[in-house]
Formats: sequence, structure tokens, C-alpha cells
Amino acid sequence: MGALVVLALTSCGGTDTTPETQPGAPPADPPAGATTEGDCDLATAAEIESAYGGDFTVTSSDGFGSRGGGCTHEFAEGESLMVVQAGDRATFELYLEANRGAGLHEVTEVDGIGEEAWVFGEVLLLAVDGDTSLRIQLTAFDVEPLSSGEEALVTLGRLAMGRL
Repeated sequence: MGALVVLALTSCGGTDTTPETQPGAPPADPPAGATTEGDCDLATAAEIESAYGGDFTVTSSDGFGSRGGGCTHEFAEGESLMVVQAGDRATFELYLEANRGAGLHEVTEVDGIGEEAWVFGEVLLLAVDGDTSLRIQLTAFDVEPLSSGEEALVTLGRLAMGRL
């Protein structure tokens, strides 16, 4: 399973060594509708750090492809990271069902983020509006419990959903 996690994270960004990205080469045009940063524009490093009141320092943000490609923000503290990803209603339903069924976290419904939004503990926010969904997931190891976890997710969720 560890290999799958590494594969999934490394496929979300990193160094591209194609000739078009070599120093001095002209930039390649992205495909129509694509961004060069996946979902990294949904929550910036400064916004994440501010939402958590300085508990985390973002060291890198790597996205891939167009909207829905996700963005992995890595933190200096512990082996911690946050994934921000846009999706569709079907993706929202799958994540909602899986996380409710797991029963690992307290589940809270949140108002003011799309049509429907849920926070699972202090680690996951799922939201949907029409056919657009949002997932913000925090994975934090070797850090003290966060006093601002749920509030930070809600703050970031409102920002990100407003940008979709």
C-alpha cells in the first residue's frame, strides 16, 4: 500500500523533463481548458498557513494538469500534507459514502459551502455545488493536535468552492 501512496503522490507533480520544459526552451501551450497547476489555485500556500494560524508551513505545492488534477501541499511539520481536489458530484458521493461508512471521525454538516458540505473530524472537508465537488484532506503525522482543524478546513473550503 505504501507503494501506491508514493505512486499517487509522485504522479501529481514534480519535475517534468520533457524537451519543452528544459531551460531556455519556449513554454508549450497547455491543452484547451487546462491549467499548468491542477487545483493549486484553489487554496494558496499563504491561505493555508493563515487558516491554520501558523501551525503549518507549506514547503511545496505540486499540481498536475487541468482542473480536477489535484494539488498536494507539503508541510515542513512532520510528514504532513494537504490534498485539494476539484471533482464532480459522483466523486463527492463516493467520498461521502466511503467516509461515513468508515466511521473514523465525527461528522459535521457545514453551511455556506455549496449546496452540501461535510467535515470529518479535523482532517477532511467534502463539498458539492451542482456537478462540482471539492475535497480538502489533511494528513498530519508527528504534529501536536490542532486547535483550528475544523475551522481551518471550513475557511479553506469557502475560499476554494468560491473559485470553482
